[in-house]
Amino acid sequence: MGNLFHVFKDAKGFYLYDQGINSVKVIDDKTYAMLLEIENSKKSIDYTSPLIKSLQNEGFLIPNQITDVKHYAIDYIEELLQRKLTTLVLQITQKCNLRCEYCSFTHNDGNYRLHSNKTMDLKIAKKSVDFLKKNSVDNTHVSISFYGGEPFLEFEKIREIVEYANLVFVGKEIIYNVTTNATVLTDKSLRFIEDNNFNLSISIDGNKYVNDKKRRFHIGKNSVYDKVKAAIEKIAVEYPTLFSKLSINMVMDPSEDFKNYYEIINDIPELSRIRITTNICGDEHSATKNVYTTNFIAGYQYCEFISYLRYFDRYTVSSKDNIFDNDVAREVYSITNSMTSHNVSQVSYPGGPCIPGYRKLFITTNGDMFPCEKLNEKSRIFKIGTVDNGFDYNSIRRLLQLAKITEEQCKKCWAFTLCISCLLNCDGKHRLSQSKRLSKCKEVKSLAEYKLRKYVMYNNIISETSRLSFMEV
Repeated sequence: MGNLFHVFKDAKGFYLYDQGINSVKVIDDKTYAMLLEIENSKKSIDYTSPLIKSLQNEGFLIPNQITDVKHYAIDYIEELLQRKLTTLVLQITQKCNLRCEYCSFTHNDGNYRLHSNKTMDLKIAKKSVDFLKKNSVDNTHVSISFYGGEPFLEFEKIREIVEYANLVFVGKEIIYNVTTNATVLTDKSLRFIEDNNFNLSISIDGNKYVNDKKRRFHIGKNSVYDKVKAAIEKIAVEYPTLFSKLSINMVMDPSEDFKNYYEIINDIPELSRIRITTNICGDEHSATKNVYTTNFIAGYQYCEFISYLRYFDRYTVSSKDNIFDNDVAREVYSITNSMTSHNVSQVSYPGGPCIPGYRKLFITTNGDMFPCEKLNEKSRIFKIGTVDNGFDYNSIRRLLQLAKITEEQCKKCWAFTLCISCLLNCDGKHRLSQSKRLSKCKEVKSLAEYKLRKYVMYNNIISETSRLSFMEV
C-alpha cells in the first residue's frame, strides 16, 4: 500500500497534499519533517502517532486504498458517443505553404506523417458532418473545426462543407473554428467566415526577427511576419465582428531573447485586444532539445507574475508588454477546478485520459477517426473507427482503460488525481506502451506539484494576511 500524500514547501510555509481527498493543508515544520521522511523512505504511516491522529481528525491521511482502476464512462460509452458528440475536427488538407522549423510535419524521426498534397474529399467531409449530426442529438450546439496543413489552401472546400452543415444542422447552433497561418486569407474568405460564426486563430511566433526565423514560406523568401501583421490589421479595421472572435497562437523558443515575444505588441498594437495563447515549442520528436536561456526564463517569469497580479487585482497599471493574461486566466480556472475537494473511491481512475471521440473527434483526409489531432496518425493503435463504418467500440474501450497497463503503479501514486498522462504518452505504434507511460511519471509528478504550488500561490495572493480555510494550520 502506497502513502497517497505529498509534502512540499515554499517561502511562506509547509504543506500537505492528500490524494485521498484531493486537498491541501498548511502544516508546521515538525509535521513536514516527519511526513517527508515517510514519503522519501516509503515507510508505512504510524497511525498511532499524535500528529497523524490530529491530521485524521481534520480528514487527512485516512487509509483508503484504491482497489481497482476503472474509468467511470466504461459502462455507458456507447450511449455517450451515440448521443453526445460535441466537436468534429476535419483534417481538410495536409498541404501547407510554410515550413516551420519546429513543426513535426516539416521534419521528424520518420515515425510521423509529413506535409503532403492529400486533401479531404467532399464526400468524406459530408459523411463526417452527417455522423456528427446523427451522434449529437442530445446537444444544443456542436462545433466543427478545420485543421491542416493550412486550411485556407482549401477555402472553397471549407465553404461547401459549411454550407452543407448549415443545412444539416438547421435549428441547432454550430460554432466553427479554424487555425491559420494567415498568409493566404482573402476578402472573400474573411467575409465568409465572419458571416458564419467562425472563431479564428492566427499563428504568429513573436516579432519579425524570431517569427521569420522559425516560420518560413516553402517557396520564396518573403516575410511571413509581414503577411500576418497585414492580415491582423485588416481584420481589425474591416471585419470587426470577426476581430472580436480572433485569437493568437504563439509558439516560443526558450533559446531566444524573451523581448522578441513581448515586444510584438508594440509593433502590432491590435494584439493588446486579442486573446493570446502561448506554448513552448515541443521537442519530443526532435533530435535537438530545448535550451532555456537565463534571459528567457527571467522575462517569462516576470511577465507571468505580473499577469497573476493583474488577474487577482493586485496590479492595476495598464501594460502592453505582457502576453500572458489569457494563459493565466485559463490556468487559474483549470487548476482551481482540478483542486475541488472530494473523496477518491476505491474504484477510481487517474486524471489525464479523455473519453476517446467524446469531446473531440478527429477525422483524417481519408476518413479515419482518431480521438485527437495531436495523436500520431501512423499509430494504428489510436484509430477508433472510420466515417464509413462508424466507431470501433473495442478500440475505444481499450484506449479508455489505458491506465490498466500501469494499474499497480497508479494505485500507489500520490499524483493519481492530478495526473495528466494521456494517450500521447503511451504510443507503442501497434500497442499501448507501458514503458513509455511509466517514463513520463517523473515529469507528471513534477507538473502535479507545480499545480499544487500554483494553487497555494493563488490563495496567498488573494489573502496576504488571513489565509483560506485549507491553509489553516
